[in-house]
Amino acid sequence: MRITYAAEADAAYIYFKKGRGEVTTVRLSEDIAVDFRPDEEIWG
Repeated sequence: MRITYAAEADAAYIYFKKGRGEVTTVRLSEDIAVDFRPDEEIWG
């Protein structure tokens, strides 16, 4: 797991997997989004 923070956007991102890949983003609220891989595994 890796956590990054972008001060200019006041946003944090939590990576659960290493590397890069295709994801689908699902918004849970105005402030929270979850990225899913095609196999429905949570990416970040």
